[in-house]
Amino acid sequence: MTKKLLSLVLVLTVVALAVPLYASAAVKTVNVGLLATISGDLSEVGNMGANAAKLAVEHINAAGGIKALGGAKINLIIGDTTSDYSQSVLVAQRLVNNNKLSGVLGAGVSGMALAVAPVLERAGVPFLTAAVADNLTQLGYKYMFQFCPKGSQFGNMQAEFLKFLQDKYGLPAKKVAIVFENTAYGQSTAKGIRQLAEKHGFEVVIEESYPKNFTDAAPLVTKVKAAGAQVVFPVSYTNDAALILGTMKAMNYNPVIIGGGAGFIWPEFYKTLGKNAEGVFSVGSWSWDTKNVLGHPESVAAVKAWETKYKTFMPEMAGEMYTAMFILKEAIEQAKSADPKAIRDALAKIKITDGPGAMMQPGVVEFDQYGWNKHVHPTIIQWQNGVVRTVYPVEDTDNKVMWPVK
Repeated sequence: MTKKLLSLVLVLTVVALAVPLYASAAVKTVNVGLLATISGDLSEVGNMGANAAKLAVEHINAAGGIKALGGAKINLIIGDTTSDYSQSVLVAQRLVNNNKLSGVLGAGVSGMALAVAPVLERAGVPFLTAAVADNLTQLGYKYMFQFCPKGSQFGNMQAEFLKFLQDKYGLPAKKVAIVFENTAYGQSTAKGIRQLAEKHGFEVVIEESYPKNFTDAAPLVTKVKAAGAQVVFPVSYTNDAALILGTMKAMNYNPVIIGGGAGFIWPEFYKTLGKNAEGVFSVGSWSWDTKNVLGHPESVAAVKAWETKYKTFMPEMAGEMYTAMFILKEAIEQAKSADPKAIRDALAKIKITDGPGAMMQPGVVEFDQYGWNKHVHPTIIQWQNGVVRTVYPVEDTDNKVMWPVK
């Protein structure tokens, strides 16, 4: 072999090695992981998210897949973290070790997101989470992206809404109570409520935490009732939320309820409480009937597809995971690669203003230097005739508050 030919071979070899395997136009499949609580006491959360992610993948693949990669299809690989935070680390480790992943979604429970984030960071896999703990984006991670509101925003929104009710409907409420699950999610939300409640001149007469999945709410409700709270801000998942509300009704205690999201806005809440849920307010990360969702045909089609398949409105966690899949899909399109680093870099500079990737309120996804969606804000819903309806902020909806609360 001549020196000239040998040099050419060496150059071609170096170039070939320098091009990431993921970047090949011949990519047929893009693997996306999902960490979800499919089993255990948080299975309601995990299955809503998993079902929505599956639906999003179905829609993306049916519409031609990843067009920048020649129509490559998304392959969703689900890791059941159970509802054990320590177990979630092992599941995340297996997920990244056994699969060539372009991204990971899920871990919508804050404690779980905090547990798995280091695993995904070390593996260099972009991680889109719906968890709300404030400190998620204060830990220096470069591969984690929090596309939902923060817990403190929830509290702020709840306090602002109480002020709105007072100003618009003359709600004679000065004394408020904050009761919260003693977890990262509960603590973040409670902090925001307290700060804004005090700012608006409300008196926090009691602030009480409780252990997750407690079985007797009577002592808690007795304290809150004795404190004279006219408005209660509870922060709970479904079982605890239903227990607290059911105990209040049994004790003939009927304050205005402005829940802290999660259990207060999912279909199971109404199935458990029935008419006792009517009129209950709650903050949430995402609502199915805001203007930015109903204003886009693709987003409307997603909501209707969910309703057809699951016979209920599209709940918060489902909307979040459906949106997350489309955010990741758009990043892959912009990266023109299935390489996780290239996708991470695309996420860092992405701006989505249309379609299912922009379903988070107010309709814009753009991450700040810490990986948080800097435009996002929560909404307030009210249970009206068995369905959650967005009632605040007023710029997000045309729906009206049902007042007085029944």
